Amino acid sequence: MAIAIASLAFLLIYPETFSGLLIKSEVHIYSVVLTAVVMVGSGPVGDIFILIAAPTMLKITKPD
Repeated sequence: MAIAIASLAFLLIYPETFSGLLIKSEVHIYSVVLTAVVMVGSGPVGDIFILIAAPTMLKITKPD
C-alpha cells in the first residue's frame, strides 16, 4: 500500500513521467488497448485500485 501511495505521489510531483506509460503504435486500437493494460497493471489506475481494495481485504482477513 505504501508503494502505491509513493507511486501516485511521484506521478503527481513529476507529471511528465506519465508519457512513459503511454504506448504508441501504428494501429490506433492497439495503442488504446495496450495503454489501458499498462495503466491498470502498473500505472496510476492500478495504484488507485490497490488503495481502494486494501482496507477491505485487511478487514475481511482480520482474525476475530
